[in-house]
Amino acid sequence: MMGMLIYEAAISCFEFCAEDIIWYDDGDVEKIDGILNKYPYHVYNWYSDRIDLYTKTDEEILFVMQGDSPNGAYSARTETAYQEIDRLIGGIGER
Repeated sequence: MMGMLIYEAAISCFEFCAEDIIWYDDGDVEKIDGILNKYPYHVYNWYSDRIDLYTKTDEEILFVMQGDSPNGAYSARTETAYQEIDRLIGGIGER
């Protein structure tokens, strides 16, 4: 349940968000694992095997839908937090 609440906040409640879906490969996900902290929660739904949730300071969230072509997006509560997560992982993956 906690994972679902975090996911819903990431896609609908945080004011600052990436405009595009970002496509990742396995190397990209490994880079993210080394930069951000993965929540112990996962979300499962009909279109993705698993959605992993990441953060750095709890002011921002990245979700990555795992599967054949991992993809995701990130968002933040404040503009400062958004700029920081964008600085950390904005160059990873393809938009």
